[in-house]
Amino acid sequence: HERLRQDLIDRLDRATELYKQGVIKKIMVSGKWSIWYDWLSITPQTTEAHLMKQYLLDHQVRARDVIME
Repeated sequence: HERLRQDLIDRLDRATELYKQGVIKKIMVSGKWSIWYDWLSITPQTTEAHLMKQYLLDHQVRARDVIME
C-alpha cells in the first residue's frame, strides 16, 4: 500500500480499529487521486478510493461494509 499517502493510511487504520470494536458498522471511502497527479498531468491506473477499499479488505473489513463513492 505504498501508493497511499501516510495520512490516508492513518485514517484507514483508525477506521479499521473502530470497525473491529463495533463502534462503526460501515466505512465509506472516496477520492479520485491526489491533486498532484492533475498538476503533473499524470493519470494513475486506479483511484485512491479503490486503493483504500483494498487496504480495508486486507485488514479484515468485510467488502459489504465498505462503501465507495
